[in-house]
Amino acid sequence: MDNDLLMYCRIISGFKTRKEFAEALGVHPSSVTTRWETGTVPINERWKSKVFQLLASKGIGQEEIDLLSELKRGYGTNEKSER
Repeated sequence: MDNDLLMYCRIISGFKTRKEFAEALGVHPSSVTTRWETGTVPINERWKSKVFQLLASKGIGQEEIDLLSELKRGYGTNEKSER
């Protein structure tokens, strides 16, 4: 999960602030604010698992994350989707 996708998932799951998200995870707010969402430090597997669990508890499961990831990759391209 990259930093933009993390931010999209956080917002869609109802966490308006990084601090609120960090508190729900039980991590220091700077981990989310200055590391994960900025991309300076990637999320390790332990915290990634906790992020996925928290998002799932808010109704954002792996299918939704995959969809957001696909939409993110296609955003800004000039390719037309086939119908």
